[in-house]
This record gives sequence, C-alpha cells and structure tokens, in this order.
Amino acid sequence: MNENSRTNLRYAVTKCVVLLLVAWLAGLSGTRAHGQVATWTGAGADDSWSTEENWDLDPPVVVPVLPGPDDVAEFNETDSPGTSIVDMDFTIAGLQYGGNSQHLLDLYGFNLQVDEFVHVGVGNSMNGATVTWTSSLTGGNVTIGNIGAPGTFYVGVNNSGTTGATVGSLSLDGITVNALVDDLSIGRKASMHGSGTADGSLTLGSHSILHVGTAAAPAVVNIGMNQSTAEYPYGGYGDAVGVLDATDGTADFHLSELNVGRRTWGLGDGTATGTLRWNQPGVLYAEDVYFGRGGYTTGILEVPEGGTFLLGDEDNPVSLLGISYNDTSGSGTSTAHLNLRVPGIDPTFVAYIGANLSIGRRTGGGGGAADGSLTLGENSHLYVGTTASPAVVNIGMNGNGSTGLLDATQGEVVFHLDQLNVGRHSGSTGTATGTLRWNQTTAIDAESIYLGRGPSTGVLEVPAGGHIQLGTAADPVSLLAISYHDTGSPGASNAHLDLTTTDPFFEAFVGGDLSIGRKASMHGSGTADGSLTLGSHSILHVGTAAAPAVVNIGMNQSTAEYPYGGYGDAVGVLDATDGTADFHLSELNVGYNKWDSGTATGTLTTGSGSAITATTVNVAKGKHSTGTVNLAGGLLAAETINMGSGGTFNFTNGRLGIGTFNTFGPDGSLDQQGGTLAPAFSPFDTSLAGIATINGGYRLASGGTLEIELFGLTPGTEYDQLFVNGIVNLNSNSGDGGILDVVLGFAPEIGDEFIILDNDETDWISGTFLGLPEGAEFFEEYQGLLYEFSITYRGFSGNDNDVVLTNIGVVPVPGASVLAGVGLLTSMWLCRRKKINKKGR
Repeated sequence: MNENSRTNLRYAVTKCVVLLLVAWLAGLSGTRAHGQVATWTGAGADDSWSTEENWDLDPPVVVPVLPGPDDVAEFNETDSPGTSIVDMDFTIAGLQYGGNSQHLLDLYGFNLQVDEFVHVGVGNSMNGATVTWTSSLTGGNVTIGNIGAPGTFYVGVNNSGTTGATVGSLSLDGITVNALVDDLSIGRKASMHGSGTADGSLTLGSHSILHVGTAAAPAVVNIGMNQSTAEYPYGGYGDAVGVLDATDGTADFHLSELNVGRRTWGLGDGTATGTLRWNQPGVLYAEDVYFGRGGYTTGILEVPEGGTFLLGDEDNPVSLLGISYNDTSGSGTSTAHLNLRVPGIDPTFVAYIGANLSIGRRTGGGGGAADGSLTLGENSHLYVGTTASPAVVNIGMNGNGSTGLLDATQGEVVFHLDQLNVGRHSGSTGTATGTLRWNQTTAIDAESIYLGRGPSTGVLEVPAGGHIQLGTAADPVSLLAISYHDTGSPGASNAHLDLTTTDPFFEAFVGGDLSIGRKASMHGSGTADGSLTLGSHSILHVGTAAAPAVVNIGMNQSTAEYPYGGYGDAVGVLDATDGTADFHLSELNVGYNKWDSGTATGTLTTGSGSAITATTVNVAKGKHSTGTVNLAGGLLAAETINMGSGGTFNFTNGRLGIGTFNTFGPDGSLDQQGGTLAPAFSPFDTSLAGIATINGGYRLASGGTLEIELFGLTPGTEYDQLFVNGIVNLNSNSGDGGILDVVLGFAPEIGDEFIILDNDETDWISGTFLGLPEGAEFFEEYQGLLYEFSITYRGFSGNDNDVVLTNIGVVPVPGASVLAGVGLLTSMWLCRRKKINKKGR
C-alpha cells in the first residue's frame, strides 16, 4: 500500500469515528434521525402527549423525546384500551392505529396537525383498531394534510394479500376534523390478491365537525371500496364494507368524487358495500356521486325520519349522479336502490344535477350488469339540467339485463334535458330495461326522449289521475322515439305505452319527429317494436302549421348518422281511437322500409279527436313493408297519399281530405266504407273547394259520403271535383249506394253544370248514390232558396261516363212570401243555360 492509500484509509476511519460519536452525542441530547416512528407506550406517569416517557421512538434514542413534524405517531396493542391526551399543540407527519387496539384520543382543547396521513386500522387482520377522538375541553381540532399538500385518511383498509378481516372504526365526539386530503377511504380492500376483507366505519358525534376537501381542492371519498393502490395494481378478491354515519354532527364536504360502494376490478368476485347515513342541513358538494359503482357492489343511502340530504345546489350542481353504475369490465352486478319513500321516514331530499343522471347503467365490458332505482318521496326535489345547459338522464342503460327505475310519482322533478333515455343499450350484447314512473304537473323539457333505445325495453307508468307532459307549445320535444333501435346489434327494442290502462292526463308537444317502432341502425338483425295508445285524457301535438313535423310508424330506415342498413324488422302502432291527436306534418310514414332486406309494419288508427294534416302520407312504402291506416274518426287531410302493395286503407269514419291518392297497380283502390271524402287539400282550411285525384279505383260503400262543395263555376277553385283514374263503384257493398252531400255556397243560374266526378277512359260508373238514380232530381238550399239539380252518371267528358250535376230550377223555401215566389219565377224565365268550363287533365 502506498502512502496516498494509507492517508485515504486513515481519513475514512477518522470520519466514521467522528460520525458515530456525533450520533451517540445526539442520542444523549434527545435528538433523533429524520422520520422516526414514535410508538405510544403509555409508560409515563400520566396520559399526556407531552410526557416523553409515553413514547418509544424507532430507531431508539437514549433519552425519550416527543414526536415531531417528521415523525409518525403510532398506537397499537401496547396501551389498549387506553387514553392519550394531547395537552399541547402538536404537528406530526402521520398518525396510525393498529394491533387490533382500542384507543381514546382526547384533544383537551388543543390542535393536532397531521401533515401526511391518518390510518385507523390499515394493513392485515392484525392491524385493526377502534378509535374515538374527543375533547374534554372546549375546542380541539385535528387537521389532516395542508392546503397545497393534501394528505390521506384511511379507516379500515386491508392492503395485505393475506386472509382475515381488517377492521377500523373511528368515532368523532365533540371535535372538529379538517381533512385536507386527496382521499378519505372507509372500508377499503386495497391489496394485490388474497381473500382478506376490510371493514371500516366513521361516525360523527352530535357536536363533531368533519370538513373534507375544499372548493379549491376537492377530495375523493370512498365508502366500501374494493380497489388496489398504486403500489398494488391488481386485485378484486375479498370483500370491503364501509359506513360513514353523518346523521349527527356537521359534515362539510367538497369532493371531486363520492363513491358509496365501489369496485374497479374485472377479476375475482370480491364485493364492496358502502353505506352513507346522512342528516345534514348543509349541502354536500361533489363533482361526481356514485352509489354502487362497479360489479359486485352495493350502494346504500340512509336518511332518518325528518332528516335532510342536500346534494349540490343551483350554482354548484353535481355533474354526475350514478345510482348503480357499473364501469368495470368483469362480471357482477352493481346494486343501488335509493328509496326516499320509506313509510314513516320521507326525508327532505334535494338534488341538483348538472350534466348526467344515470340509474342502473353499465358502461364496462364483460358480463356485469347494473340494477338501480331512485324512488322520490313527498319531500323530494330533483332538478336536472338547466335551460342554458341541458343534461342527460339514463334510466336502465346497457346490457346484460341492466335495469333502472325512476319513481317520480311523488315529490317535485324539474328536467331540462338534451336526452331522456328510458331503457337504452348501445353495446353489442344483452338488453337493458328502464322504467319511468311519473306524476308531475311540470312538463319534461327535453330535446330528445327515447323509450326503448337499442336492444332494450322502455316502460312508462303513470297512475290513474296522474299527469305527464312532454315539452310545451313554446318549447316542444324535438324527437319522441318509442322503440328506437339505433345500434347494429341483435336483439329487440320494445316500448308499449298504453295510456288507456290508467287513463292519466297525458300531453305531449313534439316539434320535429315522432317515431314509433323504428329500426334506425347501420346494420344488424335487431328489431324495433313500439306502440302508443292514447287514452281519453291524452293529447298529442306533433308539429305546427308553421313548422310541420314528421311521424314514422313502423319504419326501417337509417338516420343521418347511420346512412346504411335495412336489416331486421320494425313494427309500430299508433292508436288514437281515444284522446286527441293534433298533427301538422310534412310527412307521415305508416310502414316504411327503405331497404331491400328487413321488414317494416305500421298501423295508424284515428278517432274522433284526431286532426291530422300532412303534405305526404306513405302507407306501406318500399319492399317488404306493410302499412294499415284505420281512418275511424276525426280528420286526415293530405296533399298526397301513396299506398303501396302492402297497404290497407280502412276508411270507415271521419273525414278524408286529399289532393292525390296514389294506389298500387291496376288493382289498387280507395275503398270508402264510411266517413266523408272531401276533395282537395289545404293545410290551413280543409273546407276549401278543390280537386282530388285518385290514381286507382274508387269504391264507395253505402255507409260512406262524398262531399262536393259548390262555391262557384270554376272547377278546382270554386267547386270540388273528383278525378278517378280507375274503376268507379258508388255502391261497392251492393247496398243502397253511397251518399252524395252537396254543400251549396252560392246562387247558381238555371242551366249551370258541374262535373263533380271525372271518370277516366271508357269504363262505366257502377252503382248510384243513395236515392239518386240516373236523371234524379234533388234540392239544395242557399240563402232561403231551394235550387233544384238533376244528376247524370253519363255526363259529357268525351266518354259520357262522368257524374254531372245541372241546376234546373229554383223555388222559395216552403213558407217564403208570395212576392218572393213571383220574383223567383220571373228570374227563372230570364236566366239562360251556361256551359261548364270543364278542367282538363
């Protein structure tokens, strides 16, 4: 060894000796290394924190010292059950309770600052703890974390991979806890594997205050959670149970997330159950709130009789409220049933939701499902969205039998929505069921409402005497879809709204599109099956004269988002036998299949309260389509009606006003069994004279009426004409003949002629009108005079096969004065016969 090496060795040895001496002297003086664990022994003469003999530091020191800002204070079985008194202000790095100990912490009016973490029962089954924090003198605060440097707060957390239960319990009695934390977890399984369980509870006493998070730095609260930590990125086995009891004391929460029952794993079958017991006059502020989040979870809310639960406010609403929200990729069902109508309880519940309310929603893959419900009581108030910022409500959403229920038959609900989905599935497998129970006098304000969207079932239930209103006249619903399959997956969308069952007060204003039984997906074999049956207290407004809408009943056609498709089947039924149907439409489709494959079947039945005007009506349009219109009452007025080969038009009652009626092929016809056919169409006034053209046959049975208005001599503008490009039978049922109803609105002169039915080609007209054989005469009254007309079915049109009326005389109405009769006879001698200005084809 050379001299330089020996010098370096002597220097190193000397340095080590000096360092050891310094450490020994430090021990004698009571100082210690950075970040020690100070274990409470209770060996001192009293229970005070300021008594150094009550602490045992690790690494050990010769002279006992107190825990400092860098140290962790630990309480275990050494002094269990025991009491420690914080008799001066302390600042420590961490506070942990374990060893299945029991301990009482008395703040004695002083403050305890814990900079980094508080653990009450964290670790394996040997590290449980039962702890009470109190203060025998006025005051006493525990602060966890710091502004800008939040801490963590765990009660009952199993982060080991072993078996057994880790139990942690913390009770607050007359103190204030300021939890400036990232995470408050109560009952959390946070291990990599193993079947160990976690059981945690945090209870507020009557004079306790718990602050969690701030508006500037919101926290996360997990109650009953099965989730790994960053150190343990896998898991899902074992069970977790957590309870936060805030029925007493004061809870002031500012959160980014509140999870009541949460599990994040797809593997394993561990469960998570969270219970929130709440009765607070103050608002719980949170960005997102979940009850039952993930598979194998249960979320429970308990509010006592006369209690209060306020969730968000008008200025700071909750962004998302998820009641049974399964966002894991594995199996298992999330469950949450919030019943605010428990007999004898009925607490005050007020919730403001800003963006999304989801009840029974599955968002992850795998075989998991969701089962959620929210039942409002008489003292419940639910506000979702605003006019300026509409929200989304999902009730029963996505796959594997997920179910959701919103029962709003009591309380108050105000919705301002972009979408309301009652039964929605956008995935590839499974079904979902949504149920909306409703009895509210306030209208649902929504841009789009879907019942049964995708392979799902949508259910609407309104009690007898109840009310439901969709939209308003000033702000109608843009789209009302009853069974609307807009995915490419198999399965059926189902929604059948029968308002005759309980006959509630139902009123809906639809501004853009009413679709009942619509397959609107890009591809796939899925089906849509929807129906709407109006009750006697139902009023359905669709479109306005200024802004006509579209009605689709049984439609297999893509949307703008899905420009291809046509597979699967669509079935739709609208039964307006009862109630009021007030429609102003640009298009009415009853059975419309746009594609070469797939089918579409639609049925429309009108009643006495129906008033439907449309520019175009399509009945059985496209291949493999079937359409049935049962005009059984009310008014149907259309500029054009197109009826395909699969179409049936049962005209038994009511009033039909048409411009053009196009039937299919040489065998198609308009069969009128009853009701009144009024030629011409006007969306504003169906009593105007005009021309109706039937491209096909016209068969009038003895129960039907052809109404002809005579307001002048100009055909098509002053009097009605019916053009038939096909066979004409005015007694199609071999009875007494159809009825001709002439409405006279002016004073014709003797000899004026009116071609009221223009029959094409050379075929003869079969049958005659009731009581009007060839050449018969009849009278019509106008302003106190009777005008006599003759009728011929062999009128002149070049083929001598038209129905022509001719004015052949005028007499006073019986009882008129003799003077009037003399004047009339004079006018009859002076009049001259006029030829008709026949309208050409």
